[in-house]
Amino acid sequence: MLNSDNITFDRDTDRFNFRAAAIILDGERVLLHRAADLDWWLLPGGRVAFGESTGETIKREMREEIGVDVKVERLVWVVETFF
Repeated sequence: MLNSDNITFDRDTDRFNFRAAAIILDGERVLLHRAADLDWWLLPGGRVAFGESTGETIKREMREEIGVDVKVERLVWVVETFF
């Protein structure tokens, strides 16, 4: 179920989701996650809510998902992927 505050819209058979992801490092290790029903791994993150910055999204998602307050340092890159 999609949260109505998320920046998501449909056009014909396509759906756009605005998602922010974090690169979380521990030494030379990078945190990844995978849902049980997926065959691929992802950087942690989530959908951006309307009026929320990507940094705020990362802070909220990390607090919700793993119960940790994180410090967002900088934007590393922007990726646009359409399916």
